[in-house]
Amino acid sequence: MTRSVPYDDYLMESLRDLRRAEAYLKAALEEDDPRVFLLALRNVAHARGVGNMAAKSKLNR
Repeated sequence: MTRSVPYDDYLMESLRDLRRAEAYLKAALEEDDPRVFLLALRNVAHARGVGNMAAKSKLNR
């Protein structure tokens, strides 16, 4: 029997892919609650590296 992967680990791994991260953010934008998008943005930033994203966007962490 195969073991399952914790959801957070799976999510972080899948969000490292640019196309998946983009689709994830687009889906979050379709929700009426802005908190959903902010949570999705936090997850993408965490998966792709906050420092890396800050450097690319020329913003502070």
